[in-house]
Amino acid sequence: MIGQDRLLKELKSFDLYSLPHSMMFIGEDGCGKHVLANEISSYYGLSLYDISENIDFETISGIYEKTLEGIYLIDLSNATEREQNVILKFLEEPLDNSYIIILCESKNSVLETIVNRCVSFTFDVYADDELLSFCKNKDNADRLIKYCRTPGKLLKINEKTIDDTIALSESIMSNIGKARFPNALTIVNKINYKDEYDKISYDLFLDVLLRMSYDRALEDPSYKTMYETIDEEISKLSTYSPNKEMFVEHLIVKLWKVAKSK
Repeated sequence: MIGQDRLLKELKSFDLYSLPHSMMFIGEDGCGKHVLANEISSYYGLSLYDISENIDFETISGIYEKTLEGIYLIDLSNATEREQNVILKFLEEPLDNSYIIILCESKNSVLETIVNRCVSFTFDVYADDELLSFCKNKDNADRLIKYCRTPGKLLKINEKTIDDTIALSESIMSNIGKARFPNALTIVNKINYKDEYDKISYDLFLDVLLRMSYDRALEDPSYKTMYETIDEEISKLSTYSPNKEMFVEHLIVKLWKVAKSK
């Protein structure tokens, strides 16, 4: 696994007796949390069971009945508070022959009771040269790496997607204050919130908009308020999971008001 030597060394320093029964892998989307979980399960010779899509009492009860040796993977990226509460018993009363790996982007989005019962392992930030190996088009690597800071994001990206996202973000930064309010809101319809793959990726859009606003603010102080607004709203996503379309609409409304007041 490229770019996570420190983390791998730490996780491979245990044996089956000292390996924590409840672990939490923390890192942004596309950083390789699933890849690392697979590598660790192979290293320790344990089967990996992903139960992320079935977080309920029936699933947990079935695990206790079968008592299968292995690692149980639970991705909390889209888990509800109710689903998080369901796995508390599993964490409080782990089976002797099983281990649990929780995946999340931030501790802030996870119940404190879960965080307190896990040993946390945080992914390191990838260096540019490490990310380069994941770029399909090396000629355009600098621009891709600027906006996509994890291997997973780079592997999913293509030239048209990044071009369209940059163009939309530039239009927002430069022209949203000139637009009539109804026209500004049409931006909301250009983002892919579920399975509309002909539209712009929600996650990439937020990544590009944040980085572009930061760069603009460094070059021109008049963009500072716009950057601070984007940064503040996106930072809130680490503590809750809103309806994506409503979040983008809320963000566009705030940016339109900021731009109008300049």
